[in-house]
Amino acid sequence: MASDGGIFTFGDADYHGSAGAESLSSAVVAMETTASGNGYWIVTASGQVLAYGDAVLRGDASDLQLVAPVVDLARTASGNGYWLVASDGGVFTYGDAGYHGSAGAITLAQPVSGMQRTNSGNGYWLVARDGGIFTYGDAGFHGSAGATPLASAVRAMVRTGSGQGYWILTERGQILAYGDAIYG
Repeated sequence: MASDGGIFTFGDADYHGSAGAESLSSAVVAMETTASGNGYWIVTASGQVLAYGDAVLRGDASDLQLVAPVVDLARTASGNGYWLVASDGGVFTYGDAGYHGSAGAITLAQPVSGMQRTNSGNGYWLVARDGGIFTYGDAGFHGSAGATPLASAVRAMVRTGSGQGYWILTERGQILAYGDAIYG
């Protein structure tokens, strides 16, 4: 995925379309596959969501006056909805995505950079650029890097298969493991 919406496939990944030739309101910041793997959504910093393959567009935030740019999209467990999260921690729900809270009213030490849903879809984690973790709904707290000096900013997090842990990834490739996440 490129910031202009271009999609590049490798290995057994299927190509379902691209926004590379479209006029987007801002840069593409995230991509999420459908539950079947036969489609994907891409989202821009202005909250515009585009759907390809079997992904269904459930709405987007492009018509809202956002306080901060959108940084990530996470699909629901059913695949019939998704959440958008902005860098200020604001969470936007579409389709069957439930609202479980947000960090939008909290003064953050660093902006939010990513989001992951729980296995049940009844909660989610937000991760900030300093490695701080925010839990909502049934998301469990398994630790954070918020007080740990990092060589670079946190870009993303990934939950474990059990949902009882997660990995945090920095922009320079450092991986931090929490809960039942194993490193190495």
